[in-house]
Parts: sequence; C-alpha cells; structure tokens
Amino acid sequence: MKIFSHSLIFDSKGTTADRASDDRYFPAIDGLRAIAVLMVLVFHFDLLELSQGGFTGVDVFFVISGFLITSIISRQINADSFSLGSFYLNRIRRLAPALLATLLIVFLAGLVCLYPSNLIELSKQAIVAQTYVANIYYWRTVNYFGLDSSSAFLLHTWSLAVEEQFYLIYPLFLILIYRYARRHIWQIILAIFFLSFFLNVLFVQLKPEATFYLLPTRAWELLLGALIVGLRARFTLRPLASQIAGVIGIGLIAWSLLGYQKAFYFPGYFALLPTIGAALVILASTGQTTYFSSCMSNAAAAYIGKISYPLYLVHWPVHIFAARLMAESYNKPAKWFAFALSLAIASAIFHMVEEPVRTSRILRSARSLGTGYLAALAATAIICFWIYAGNGLPQRYAPEAIKLAGFAADKTGELPCQFKSGKIDLASFCKIGAADTKPTWLIYGDSHAWAAYGAFDKWLNTRGESAFFIFRHSCPPLQGIHLVHNRGCFEFNNEVLEFLNRSPEIKNTLLVSTWLQAREGFLTTSETVSLPKEEAIALFKRQFPATVAHLRRMGLRVVIWEPLPGAKQSVPEALAKAYPNKPLTESLEFTSQQYRSKFDYFFDVLEQSEPSIEATVSPSRALCRTGSCSATIEGRPAYFDNSHLAASTSEFWSQLLTISVSPQ
Repeated sequence: MKIFSHSLIFDSKGTTADRASDDRYFPAIDGLRAIAVLMVLVFHFDLLELSQGGFTGVDVFFVISGFLITSIISRQINADSFSLGSFYLNRIRRLAPALLATLLIVFLAGLVCLYPSNLIELSKQAIVAQTYVANIYYWRTVNYFGLDSSSAFLLHTWSLAVEEQFYLIYPLFLILIYRYARRHIWQIILAIFFLSFFLNVLFVQLKPEATFYLLPTRAWELLLGALIVGLRARFTLRPLASQIAGVIGIGLIAWSLLGYQKAFYFPGYFALLPTIGAALVILASTGQTTYFSSCMSNAAAAYIGKISYPLYLVHWPVHIFAARLMAESYNKPAKWFAFALSLAIASAIFHMVEEPVRTSRILRSARSLGTGYLAALAATAIICFWIYAGNGLPQRYAPEAIKLAGFAADKTGELPCQFKSGKIDLASFCKIGAADTKPTWLIYGDSHAWAAYGAFDKWLNTRGESAFFIFRHSCPPLQGIHLVHNRGCFEFNNEVLEFLNRSPEIKNTLLVSTWLQAREGFLTTSETVSLPKEEAIALFKRQFPATVAHLRRMGLRVVIWEPLPGAKQSVPEALAKAYPNKPLTESLEFTSQQYRSKFDYFFDVLEQSEPSIEATVSPSRALCRTGSCSATIEGRPAYFDNSHLAASTSEFWSQLLTISVSPQ
C-alpha cells in the first residue's frame, strides 16, 4: 500500500501535473504566494499603519513550501522515479538564477554606493546567502526587528536558508521512512511537527533570536504544509466546506497581519494563526474548482505569485539602499516608489532570467546545470575575495573621503561588562578611572554609555576617582520599565539597584542613555506589549522621577547624562559623500529647536526632578551653541553613526564632564 495518493497530483482539470519538478504547478497557490509576499513588502516598506504583522508572510511561505515539496516528492516516490540528484538540481534550477541575478544587482549597487567597510560586509553576506547559511549568520549578528539592520543588505535571505536546509534533510528523511516505516509515515511527521513546535514555544522567550532564525524551531511550519498532503490523501472537502475553509484561512492571515505587533515573541504560539490560515487556504485551493479557488488564481494574483520569489529577493536590498541614499527624505511617497521599483526589477528578473533558465534546453542536462551553478558560485566567491583582498576597493573614492568614511569604525570595542542576564556581582563590571582607588561611582545605561566609555575613564582619572561601569544595549537606566521584545532590560535595572543596596561604598551614580526609547515606542510595561507613543511617554514621565527618588533615598548623588543631539544620517558617510565640500547643514544637522522638540518630554520631567539631581551633563550646550547642533568636533565626526559618540572624541567629553560635575 502506497503512502501517497496519486490523486494529489491532479490539477483542477483532472490532468496529470507533469510539471512536478516545478513547485508552482498548483495554480491557485500563486494567489496565496501573492498575499504572502505583499504582506512582507508592506511590512518592510512600512506602507500601511495597520500592517505591523506583515512579517508573518514568511510563515505563510514556509507552509506553502512544505506542501509543495512533499507533493512533488510523494508523486515521484510513488512512481519509483525519485532521484536525490534530480531533486537537488531542480532546486538549483528553481532558486539559483533569481538569487544570482539579485546578488549581481546588489554588488553593482554596492560598488557605486558603499564605502569599503560596508562593501566588505556585503561580500560576507553574499557568501552566506549563496551557501544558504544566512540564518545562522544573522542569528549571531543582527536582531530582525537592531550587525545594524541598515547594513544587513541581505537580511531577508535567512528564510531562504531555512527552506534550503529543510530541503537538504527532508528528502532523505522521507526515503528512510518510506523504506523502513511506510505505514507510520504521517505519525512520524506529526511527531516531529509537535517536537519542533514544542521547542519553538519552549525557547521563544529564552532564546528569541535562535528560535526566530534556526531550522529546528521553524521546521514545524514546513511540516504543517507536509501534513496537508496527508489530509488530502484521506478526504476531499465538498465545495461549500472548501470555500468556508478558504475564507476562514484568509481571515486568520488577515488577523495576524492587522493584529500582530513587533512586541510579540515570535514565532511561539502566535505563528499558529498565519500558518493554520495558510493551511486552510491551501486545502481550499488545490481541490475542485470553486469560486474561492478561482479568486485565488485570478490573473493579477497569479502574476504576482509567479514573480513572488524574485520580488521577495529584490525588495529588501531596494529598501536598504533607498534608505541609505535618501536618509531623512525616505518618506512614504519614496517608499511607495521603492515598492514599485521592486515590482519592476522582480518582473525583469522573472522574464529575463528565471523563465529562460527554467525552459533552456542547454541547461536541461544535469551536467550543464551543475556546471553552470558551480561556475556562478565560483564567480561569487571571486568577487567577494576581490572585495575582501582589496580592502573594500578604496580606490573608488578620494583618500580624504575614505578617511572620513573610516570614522564609522571609530567606536568603543567590545567590553566584558555588557549585561546579558543573571546576577550582577563585582565580576559583572568594568572598573574604570584611577586604578589605585576604590570605586565610589556607578555609571550605567544603554549603548550610549558604552560609546562614551573612554570619556568616562579619562574624566575619572583626572579626578583621581574610579567607577564600576556596566551597560545593556537599548536599555535606559530606569526602574520598573520594560522594552518591547527585550526581556533583559527589566532584569538589568533591578539587578543594578540590588547591587547598590549591597554596596555602601558607592556614593555617586551617573545615568546615561539616548532617552529616546519612549518616543520611539519601545518603552512599555511588559516586553510582550507595545504601548502607543503617548502612553510610553507617560510611563517615562512616571518612572524617571521615581528612579531618581529611589536612588536619592539610598543616599546616592544622581548625575544625569542628557540626550545627545545626534544627526539626521550617518555622519562619517555624509561627510565622505560630500567631500570635498561640507554636507548641507539641513540634511545632516538638527537645529536647536528640533532637538528640544524631539526631547521635550525628557526636559519637562528633568526640570521637575532637578531638586533631586546633583548635576546634569548637557551635550547640547556644547554642540548646539550656534542654533544648529554640530555633527563634528574640531573637523572630525562627533558620532561613528548618527547618534553614538566617536571614541576619538573622548577628551572633548571628558572636559565637558569636568565642567559639569563638581567634585564631591
């Protein structure tokens, strides 16, 4: 008795689907593909305010892929015609041409637009994308929602890596199960589905980045698509039930699109909504012809579905390069233009690259296809090696422009005192300042504290004092607050206060932050809840004075580092692009009025708390004296990006600290 029913391999006209090597042979599924890719694009381009759950389009893609791959393999196994070599070659034929075309376009854009350090980073990302380990690379370097996402040129290829890793393992798994446990194949797939789902739920809060990016906690979504094949082998929905299932499925996907927030720990239980929705739509779209399946396969949806793969590939690089080139002017109209440009490029890749390769007689043989793919891999490797060995090809720019762009690396190195989790003790801190003195200061905060590390060290040395220093990226030094999707911030501040309770020798605290988390909507009462901006600011206005008051009750002097003015774009890049001229002030620097308006809520609450605050350190008084907040200090970039202090400016800030904070 065969496991897979041959009835699965017939299309709505009842003819055998002889395009089994093409994963688009279920026509109505192109409509679901169109929905998924448009969800992702609308989310990434931030086109609609009510579409914060658009990232779930990737989960819809996973279910589609699991269903189609299982259908293809099942047909060929039943026909005794399955070949691992042919399967993998068909995957290459399907996926490689559009990816290679996208990489070529991205490399050309990089050669024109990127300075050496970013071009080198692009070459690394091209290699991991081409070898389908991008999910592992980005898991270790970037947060999907902060490497810096503005330099993650191929971040979206993490999902392609998950699928390819699945494709590598899954056929071998099916062959083994078919050979040794064919009667229990669906039970085994179901068991692995539940195991993967359980791991996903177990680790989604403990290890959110790993859970998001890696195959073991994503496999259940692809296996859900596989299970649909088993369901369809056992029963067929009647036309009315099929249409109801389809409408419910679309409703569940729409619910995730409109109702989900970035604050949710994802995938977790939340991924059930879009994946079950996708499963229902597939069930309703791959049987007999109904009004629903006809709608799903209408001409417009079918076309977007056909180009969905190249569209997914090109949209993120278009978005990243547009944001880098346009900076503050990358507004909604510009984003809609970038969206339309993505459609145009994707259509060109589909018609000029993907389809010709798919139908080419020259590339029909395994040898020619394999040779062509290996040649493309070699070409990618050669280009990346050329860029890397050439130090990012600095000869493309004037030496002074390269020098200015190089200030992007003018930053504090990695420090062992970055808080991640656990109990804070003496070993958790960096000791800075005068080496032969006992610390009487505690300096803590977010990445702005880390960036100013050298300034604090110099300042304390001039005073003959020392401090314990600790930081956590993104986390403001406030008690009783959480950050969206940042489990450790609440713990960090609690642990700092607990340490202070145990450390009577500490007499002074310096709180350092960007203080922008509330306006950006990240400050919240729980990491799984996203507050409206007004409520986040109201929370800040409560917890800032509460934190100051708590520290004062502990007998501590409180010093506040006021927010940095920052700049409208990366200062090193802006100066390099404008060389030999100075960049236009209005395109780079904030005015004093813009700065005060941006942080009005901070200065309101600071004024109210002033009686309890020993001193404030005001970067704006040093940088905004002329009405425009300078982005340079003595001709050098004040920031290594658009907001974090350049390490080489530490002497300047040490002097400001000396002026601002009187000795005890």
